[in-house]
Amino acid sequence: MTYNRWSTLHIPPPQRASFWRDAMHRAHAGATPHVSQPERFDATLVSRGVGAIVLNRIQSSMGYGMERLSADMERPGPPSLLVVLCLKGSALVSLQGPAAARGQQIPPGQLFALDERQAYRLILGGPCELLILAVPLALLDLRQDVLQQQLACPLSASASLQLLEHQMQLLGQWSHELPTAEASQLSDLVTATLRAVLQSGSPASAEPSRPQGFLLQRVRQLIARQYSDPQLGPTEVAQGLGMPVRTLQAHLAREGTSLSAELMAYRLDRAHAMLRSAGTSIGKLAVMDVSRRCGFSSPAHFSRRFRERFGGSPVRMLRVASKKQKALAHA
Repeated sequence: MTYNRWSTLHIPPPQRASFWRDAMHRAHAGATPHVSQPERFDATLVSRGVGAIVLNRIQSSMGYGMERLSADMERPGPPSLLVVLCLKGSALVSLQGPAAARGQQIPPGQLFALDERQAYRLILGGPCELLILAVPLALLDLRQDVLQQQLACPLSASASLQLLEHQMQLLGQWSHELPTAEASQLSDLVTATLRAVLQSGSPASAEPSRPQGFLLQRVRQLIARQYSDPQLGPTEVAQGLGMPVRTLQAHLAREGTSLSAELMAYRLDRAHAMLRSAGTSIGKLAVMDVSRRCGFSSPAHFSRRFRERFGGSPVRMLRVASKKQKALAHA
């Protein structure tokens, strides 16, 4: 479990907007802030990384705006789904673009979701306090239509939604260090709860899928459960699904994918999320641990595939993140 804290208290007013934007990106809730009165803008951001997820608590003495711009979306790293809960103050949220031009006032106590792959605008009215949960979209494995109809509006009331709210508040208040294994389990638990929230609130999720699409979903669910096993391959997956290997491979080929591609994509996205939340744990030991936990045959193989996917080595990514974190801490 990682912990970071940023505050504008000792930042000169002309630099507060840029400082706050950098802090938001470091906390994996990247958006460009619009602060009308920087001399009065006093805000703090506490970020907790738990396994692959990040929970941020933001407190501000005045209202301000946040906008997800193309420059924000071009930053490296897998995109996340953001789940926002206003503990104090309200939020006016809208999606940007011709296909999704809508806005809605969200009162305190209601959760809503935003997709980092889409531009959005968020206006916080008056003094505010909010929790922002960031979950990598690759871990949710939901159809785009299931997500799209639930963005920028209150999530449908359900037992799973109440559970998710309690999980967010508990993690936001937790101040003790969590063992790596427990943090990973909690991350999976919160991700599963969010998936249940989105599935229960979407009529599209109840529609029958065509056979191949349903099989691909089952394959991805099995990978999500067993990706850490380095022996996981076509034989093991086919046995888990109760079908011959050739049948499995033929179905995936018709979907335009393969088991090796699905497994590698999931392992790399999960590894990126782990490294992103590793804080200042830098060096070969951290990379070796992530490589092992994500089921790679060797750290060298992991580093090579990571560089091909993200354009830089795992160690370099950790070092750059650490330098930015230290620069923000001394700003």
